[in-house]
Amino acid sequence: MATFMGTSGNDTVTGTPNGSNTNDTLQGLQGNDTLIGGDGADSLDGGTGQDFASYIDSGTAVVASLANPAVNTGFAAGDTYTSIEGLIGSNFNDTLTGNGNTSFLQGGLGADSIIGGSANDYADYANASAGLTVDLADPTQTPGKPPATHMSTSPRSEARRSTTR
Repeated sequence: MATFMGTSGNDTVTGTPNGSNTNDTLQGLQGNDTLIGGDGADSLDGGTGQDFASYIDSGTAVVASLANPAVNTGFAAGDTYTSIEGLIGSNFNDTLTGNGNTSFLQGGLGADSIIGGSANDYADYANASAGLTVDLADPTQTPGKPPATHMSTSPRSEARRSTTR
């Protein structure tokens, strides 16, 4: 088990390289950080700021839940979250779930399921391959990504397509 730490700025903190299946501890400290634990059951602590757990380097789909990490699968299996406000999916068909706080959920290139929690949540489709329309009343009607993409949200959720976060 190795520990990787960020700085007082905005950091991308990456754990032990993939394939080693180690259980790492990643700490973002201050700033808006992205933590990439890789495979293994990792402890991800964002610290202060708006922090993300990223699974962009996963070779398979992940289930990642801020509300109930016990259901996580793939590279997210066994991961624990402290002060993590958002999730970034892989390039496969992921399921990303927020929690009771404001959550920022960004799918990858696959047919993702984005599930908000009970607070003001954001679904970021910056990586969408085409324009899209999000229907919060009927989340199965969200074109612009593969047909299985859908978003289940609280009444105060918002979808956005942006190039920054």
